[in-house]
Amino acid sequence: MKPDQEIYFPCKRPRAVTRLAIAAHQDDIEIMAYSAISESCGDSERAFAAVVTADGAGSAGSKRYRGLTGGQMSKI
Repeated sequence: MKPDQEIYFPCKRPRAVTRLAIAAHQDDIEIMAYSAISESCGDSERAFAAVVTADGAGSAGSKRYRGLTGGQMSKI
C-alpha cells in the first residue's frame, strides 16, 4: 500500500462484500453503482465496497482548472 492510499470502513467491523464497484474516480461510483449502494444500505445481508483507482491528479481540466498542478487537482 502506498503512503497516500486510504482504506475506509464506515462500519465498526467489515463484512463480506456482496457488491463491488471499481471506478477511476470517486464521483463515478455514486453514478455507476447507485443500485448496489442503495440495495446494500441498511441491509445486514449485503455489503457494498468500492475501489477508486485514480485521484484526479492527471486530469486534463477545463478552463476553470487550467494551470493547476496535479496536487491541486487531487485536493479538488
